[in-house]
Amino acid sequence: MVERGERAVRIGRDAQRQRAQAEERLGAQEEEMLMLQDQVHTLQGNIGQLNEAPHAERSHEPIPAPSSLSLQASKRSVRHPDPPILTDGKDPGFEGWTQDIRISWI
Repeated sequence: MVERGERAVRIGRDAQRQRAQAEERLGAQEEEMLMLQDQVHTLQGNIGQLNEAPHAERSHEPIPAPSSLSLQASKRSVRHPDPPILTDGKDPGFEGWTQDIRISWI
């Protein structure tokens, strides 16, 4: 009976320690979230100022519209076929197979 009581106490202490650690992590994450929200607010203000400034006063290229960004992101490299399955390293040969793998991932 004493062993069960001691085990229950250990389990309780472990649970308390885990809860304290979780609360500590949560606090750190909340602080990080507030910091990121402040950064978002600052960046939104900067964007608003850029949008209000006349184009002639800007010393940099305008930010591309989202549609042109999405077109750039949608361009992909040529699809290479998957290499054959490597079985015993003889057919296909291991060196050739590794080359095919590298090419297919480019």
